[in-house]
Amino acid sequence: MCLIDQFVMNKYKDEKIQKTSFLDNSFMKTLAGAVRFGTTLLVENVEKLDPVLNPILNKEIQRTGGRNLVRIGTEEVDYSPKFNIILTTKNPAVKLTPDICSRVTLINFT
Repeated sequence: MCLIDQFVMNKYKDEKIQKTSFLDNSFMKTLAGAVRFGTTLLVENVEKLDPVLNPILNKEIQRTGGRNLVRIGTEEVDYSPKFNIILTTKNPAVKLTPDICSRVTLINFT
């Protein structure tokens, strides 16, 4: 585990935090659970952004019958306002497009 991941895990140790990566077989299930229950999700080793995160990063939240819903893949998931996602990478030379930079808060720990 890299230092950034340790820092984040220590910061959120009193709250519920889950750790995953895009390579994890249960990534979609973990993401949907974190969005639904309002937990913090730490996604490690993000070299490129998975398009499944676009509706979340764009805040494409639909209000239907008193429920806040967001589309994750083909599924509509209840969106908790407490949900937080943290994307980390070990690669200091990662190239992020201006589109991504405008939708996230970028912190460079190098």
